[in-house]
Amino acid sequence: MEYLIIGMLSILSLLITIRPLTHLPKELDRTDPNKNLFNARSAIYQEMELLRLDYELGLLETGQYQKQIHQYRIQLASILIAEGNT
Repeated sequence: MEYLIIGMLSILSLLITIRPLTHLPKELDRTDPNKNLFNARSAIYQEMELLRLDYELGLLETGQYQKQIHQYRIQLASILIAEGNT
């Protein structure tokens, strides 16, 4: 009987000790808005690079290329403004 009580108390103390290590605090679960903005900005830069390559290969006309580059620049400007506000 005493071995059963000692075993149960050992398991309980082990669970109490391990629980904080296995659960992340709620503050760490939140996503970082700056990281999201950085990822969005990086994606736009990649899209602009692909667009430039398509233009250089002759897959896009000059007017279409200029229009899409202008749209990407507007998106980048809004992201940079949002990064400055955080």
